[in-house]
Amino acid sequence: MTNQKFKYQAGCSLLIVLILFNSSLSTQASERSHFVANSFLSSQRQENAITQNLSALELFRKVYENRYTWDNQFPGYTAVVEIKQGNNKYNGNVRVNSDLNVEVTGIDNEQASQTVKNQLLMIAIHRRQTPFAVAHKNKTFEFGTAKNPGVVEILEAGGKTSARYQIASNQIVQVSRLLGPHNVVVKTLDTEVTPAGYIATQYHSTFYDAKSDRLVGEETYTDTYKEVGNYYLLNRQVIQTNENGNKSVVELNFKQIKLMSSISKT
Repeated sequence: MTNQKFKYQAGCSLLIVLILFNSSLSTQASERSHFVANSFLSSQRQENAITQNLSALELFRKVYENRYTWDNQFPGYTAVVEIKQGNNKYNGNVRVNSDLNVEVTGIDNEQASQTVKNQLLMIAIHRRQTPFAVAHKNKTFEFGTAKNPGVVEILEAGGKTSARYQIASNQIVQVSRLLGPHNVVVKTLDTEVTPAGYIATQYHSTFYDAKSDRLVGEETYTDTYKEVGNYYLLNRQVIQTNENGNKSVVELNFKQIKLMSSISKT
């Protein structure tokens, strides 16, 4: 396997890091659609009564603080990783430190190793506990015009880029942003709700050429989390990409996940 080229390119996923550095996006899976629809209508009536009295900034802060993040006591963790694409398979070790830096060792293919590191960095950025006033310093928020019932649109301005957020049931269900030469739209397809907030577990990203509006790429992520100690940690990720017609599927499996505090006690 060492001489085979690992085909997956993580360029688009690095854009996801920039788009989602403040938000895990969410909505519910189709297999639970009937239950979610009924629950949504009931909760949305209550939510509408609350949101009518909130400013755009207050509403966005409320949603931002509903995300699942690791607390300041997060000790870091280690795991064994297996990465697969087609007939290519690699194994190695990962270490996510308490400061959220990521180390990947033992994978004898540079592209495969970098893919693992990029994806864990993206997850760590989502889990970083950053106060709203710091993460969105000097940003302004106002209401836009949502096209779907029960959805609120919030426009964010300030900083290097602006963004459009679609919000429903105290979660962000879509974000649109201009990044370099691309207009990027990220929609969340499924979530896992924990006692400490929600985590996006399936999300779809679409990349358009900013000048021609031509579709240039798509990515769909399906993530599975495992509760280890007091923390939810990624234990499986499937990445489906389509870049200019070139399709690829990459699977990451994380095993023997151990918190650093557990390791130090053994």
